[in-house]
Amino acid sequence: MRIHLFSSDQPCQKIIDNAECGPVNYLYFKNSCLSTSAQLDKRNFNLMDSHRLSESESEDILNDYINIIGSMSIINGTHREWWSTDIASKNRILSPMQGALNQLILSIRVIDNHEHDRLNLYIFGVSYPVITVIKKYCEQKKIIVEVDRIFFLRLSSRFSLKLKSWNIFLRDMLSSLLRVARSRISYGKVKVIKKGEPVFLIKSWVFPSSFSSNNSYQDPYCGNLASYLTNYLENKTKVVTISQGFNERDYCYKKMKDINGRIIIPVESFLSYSDVFFGILSTIWYQVTYSIKIPNSAFVTKIDLRPMLYELVKSTGRLIRFGDYLYYYLGRRLAKNFALKGCVMSYEGNHWEKMFILGLRDINSEIKIIGYHHSAIPQAAAGVFLSECEVGLTPSPNRIVTTGLRSCNILKRYSHFPHNKIQPGCALAHQYLYDFDFLPRRKHSDFRVLVALEGVLEACELLSYVIHQSKQLPLIEFTVRSHPALPIEVLLRELSIDYKSLPANIKFSNVIKVVDDISRCNVLLYWGTATSVEALMMGVPLICFNRGDTLSFDPLFNFSEFKWSVDTNTPILPILDEIKNMPDQHYTEKSFAGNKYVKEYLTKASKENIRLFLAE
Repeated sequence: MRIHLFSSDQPCQKIIDNAECGPVNYLYFKNSCLSTSAQLDKRNFNLMDSHRLSESESEDILNDYINIIGSMSIINGTHREWWSTDIASKNRILSPMQGALNQLILSIRVIDNHEHDRLNLYIFGVSYPVITVIKKYCEQKKIIVEVDRIFFLRLSSRFSLKLKSWNIFLRDMLSSLLRVARSRISYGKVKVIKKGEPVFLIKSWVFPSSFSSNNSYQDPYCGNLASYLTNYLENKTKVVTISQGFNERDYCYKKMKDINGRIIIPVESFLSYSDVFFGILSTIWYQVTYSIKIPNSAFVTKIDLRPMLYELVKSTGRLIRFGDYLYYYLGRRLAKNFALKGCVMSYEGNHWEKMFILGLRDINSEIKIIGYHHSAIPQAAAGVFLSECEVGLTPSPNRIVTTGLRSCNILKRYSHFPHNKIQPGCALAHQYLYDFDFLPRRKHSDFRVLVALEGVLEACELLSYVIHQSKQLPLIEFTVRSHPALPIEVLLRELSIDYKSLPANIKFSNVIKVVDDISRCNVLLYWGTATSVEALMMGVPLICFNRGDTLSFDPLFNFSEFKWSVDTNTPILPILDEIKNMPDQHYTEKSFAGNKYVKEYLTKASKENIRLFLAE
């Protein structure tokens, strides 16, 4: 066996010419989603099957992964800047580790399956940090490895990617400064609460759709929690929601001033220009003078990752999200200026959460912080899973409240966070689902597929798949619903696709409420979004788009009753036909099983589970 490794995700002309003499076996990575595989298959290229990982294999990889980052936290965690780096976050999108693990594990599986075969394997689109591990692994097995332009590849990884990271960091600094300035204009000074007042704090997010015409506000993450809590707190204690906008911030922050019956304030309104200045000095000093340390042992499924870790921390892994880093100063200011009686904040293991907790406890070490995991928990959400060595080290809330029993059990299954402090609560932002009747089966005369996109650029792969399938199925309507944090225009631009070139059977949703889209569809096609859980509760069958990730992005990864799966090379038509032809009784039984499952995932609010959000 001979391995050929390329950082480019497109084969050069020489390899294409070789394909005319016989099949070329290959793997490819990167987000060249549209038609790379189809184009190569036409040229006598053979895509190698790495076979899906079993559940136990994925769990072993997850445990090894969080243990490695835990070991790194032990030796780097004395610097608060560490907690705002991408690699420390274990964020399923921002951390460079999960993408690297995908490339590595899938490549190694193919190599192991064919190491005794007489063939050439071409791997396209593999990053240099991953190449260092594959090269070492193959040399130990005495497999010949050839790396395309390795000198320039190393140079690009060490310097070009580092330059890109600095570019992101500097733009983030400028953006943070502008957000502080613009919040002064759009919202003005904070006048609704005074220094020293008792405050119960809710940290959330805001979208333009959070506001209605009668100046009311619906928290997209915490629902009516603020109203619930006022029934349990002392009269003098004000419930204050601080929120950060994703898009149309100026509009959102102006609307906050006139909200009826609620106090909601932009997070930037509490930050000063001096906070930004000192944050700049601190983060630049850290990145210039400090080198992230690598543990002596870092194995995933007996593969030594230290060469990859070394390259990652030299390039993209040490990137600090400056906007998130400023949450440290936000926490300090809030804890210093107000008598905080407690704090509810989202808990997803993100950079800003750790920095916010550090800031709050820097001033008020006794404050009770409740981390609320407000949505579904896929296996890939490694940021919420703590290794045993991270407990007591990673900045964490006093307790975690989830949306229900199912999500609570997932956390307990994969995380070493004290299990007695993980409690099943309720789905604050999904209570509206209990106001809807179970949807009857829609007729097939106008079969409609609802495509739910996650709010990250990786959703391009699903969108690309949908465009390809829609061209094959002109009689089926595909309604695409984008995430409020990522407009569809951005995804189309990422794919270099113009609206006008799209098939006529692709429609874009223009309704605000997701339930309105769900009620009009026959099936939901999704990747990584919690909309799948909502659709399942309403009795809609699901099709999960599988990108081949090592750790599953599916929020319903441990449910299979009323769910099918496709990947880039799988046509959707046979599954749609299977759903259409399912007998009504069987369809009803499966849909009710899904509804029952979700009711344990997105639990209805009650007096008992609302009290879990109090700092008692």
